[in-house]
Amino acid sequence: MLQIKRFLKPLMAVLCLTSLTVNAEFNLDKYRVVLDQKERRTDLRVYNTSEEFISFRVQLLDMAMNEIGEIKPIEDYAYSAKSLVRVSPRMAKNVTPHTYQKFRVRTRGIKEIGEFRTHLLIEELLPPLDGEAKGMIIRPNLRMVIPIFIKNGTVNVDVSATNFAFTATDNTLNFDINRSGNGSAFGNIIIEDSNGEIIYRKHNVGVYRELAQRKFSIELPDTIQTRKGLIFKLLHPDSEEIILQQSI
Repeated sequence: MLQIKRFLKPLMAVLCLTSLTVNAEFNLDKYRVVLDQKERRTDLRVYNTSEEFISFRVQLLDMAMNEIGEIKPIEDYAYSAKSLVRVSPRMAKNVTPHTYQKFRVRTRGIKEIGEFRTHLLIEELLPPLDGEAKGMIIRPNLRMVIPIFIKNGTVNVDVSATNFAFTATDNTLNFDINRSGNGSAFGNIIIEDSNGEIIYRKHNVGVYRELAQRKFSIELPDTIQTRKGLIFKLLHPDSEEIILQQSI
């Protein structure tokens, strides 16, 4: 279960606006949705884990990833699935504390082969201000965005890792993950030292279809003074099967 708190940075894209400071929070049971022509529908559950009633609104929007992994809204996205996806309901009002609202996500059949994507924005709707409120009031409004992938036919993706460079002054390892094919690449990044000990791990790293290459810059422990003997691994995000392994 993916948990997002009002004052924490999320795993995925979260957009904050000014809003009343309270301790409301909500969870999602998925961090991404994947549909294909065999499984055309699924449910997304939004859990209200706070002590307050919360209302939500959802909408679809297209976003694209840049070479450093930032995801930003875009118009006329080349691999958009926005027209292929339907979500219902579009609004949930007064979800009781410690319960959930279920949203149905479904897709229609398509002829084009490959992977297509849009994003689902889940937005908390703020209650009206108390009539006695005075002065400047900060009301953080939580929004979260998760990707929706639609796959049709055979989706092939090849990945490689290149351009490793280690800077000893700040223990930074820079490298690129290269992607080709008609789909996105996902995996867990592992860095091992010369003794096989894991010194770095990052889960659910993505290189979206619109990118041929994504650049990474990670900080390694202070005990690492050279890249000699280090091993890079990219593992399947669920099974942890090795997708790619090489000496750095």
